[in-house]
Amino acid sequence: NSLNAFSKLMDKPIFLAIFSFLRIDISSNQIVLIIHNLSGQNQNDINVKAISSNISSGEYDLIDLLSSNTFGKLTINSNGSFNSSINSLTLAPYSSIVLSLQKP
Repeated sequence: NSLNAFSKLMDKPIFLAIFSFLRIDISSNQIVLIIHNLSGQNQNDINVKAISSNISSGEYDLIDLLSSNTFGKLTINSNGSFNSSINSLTLAPYSSIVLSLQKP
């Protein structure tokens, strides 16, 4: 199977517990990060990463759209990339969260 072959190439197993994506609406200047826990276990210290994006560089607050709780900050680099852990977030099994990226 190709996933096993890829895993062997990477020299470590691949665990697909977290799936996330960005939704960027440039016309309304709204950016959301959606994170899904696809496993049957709690997930914490969640790492999010993008190689590039259309997001302006700077620091953004991560705000839960349902509860308005803040889950730290995300720093966007000049090419729109980022690589950060969200240490204050624990996702229950099979749950999701929608975080709004907002300039402080």
